[in-house]
Amino acid sequence: MNPRMGEYVVIQIDPFASLESAALYDPEVIRACQRMENKKYVACLTWVHSRRKALPSTSKYLSGTVCFVSQGFTAGNPDEDVTSAMSLPILPNTYHPESREPLDPKEPLPWPDLYQQTQAVSKIRFRGMPVDGTQSPYALSISERYELLLGQEVDGCRREDLMQARQKAADCESATSSSCTALATSDAGWSVDETVCTDSVVGHGSLAEIVPVVEMSIDLESVDIVNDPWEFFEEVQALER
Repeated sequence: MNPRMGEYVVIQIDPFASLESAALYDPEVIRACQRMENKKYVACLTWVHSRRKALPSTSKYLSGTVCFVSQGFTAGNPDEDVTSAMSLPILPNTYHPESREPLDPKEPLPWPDLYQQTQAVSKIRFRGMPVDGTQSPYALSISERYELLLGQEVDGCRREDLMQARQKAADCESATSSSCTALATSDAGWSVDETVCTDSVVGHGSLAEIVPVVEMSIDLESVDIVNDPWEFFEEVQALER
């Protein structure tokens, strides 16, 4: 069956399908895919593109967006300007340092101490299946999905502020470094035009550059542990390499 928006799902990257066009012709790509060990992750399916509206009739896949779940209050992802507070507890868990209201799924998910990581979001592709009417009890209602969307927007703004502050700090450091280098080289007989700023500013890119194909299931009981969602993006980066 096709999962519905708001349902919690288990996803696992299919490296062969994700790199299908390259794998058809490149033996090295095939060997790299065979070496990959892809974990299963728990996420909320926050968006599914309509087959009628978004995809050509020849497409093998549906496309959508997921927002990942973590177990325990994680450190976030500082390299991407994501703090630990950019999350929402999922009932029955209620702890959050900013006392945020927890999300309330229709049925409690089968693990304790869960958080919705508002900035751990990825576009995905997955195989469409015949609809059989089955619905997962582990899902967010429309009103709860709206609360998640609000949390994502608030944290997205906070993340943007952090990125801009980091950029300004890097620019200031770069300017200071350039000034010092200019003075030092001028004393040594070099011209100011030959000075070089050695500062390197880290860009604020998206967490995933390609859209991976994933195997998807609503059978949450098939997963023993909730893996760290940030490792999913490391797996996507491995695909890009």
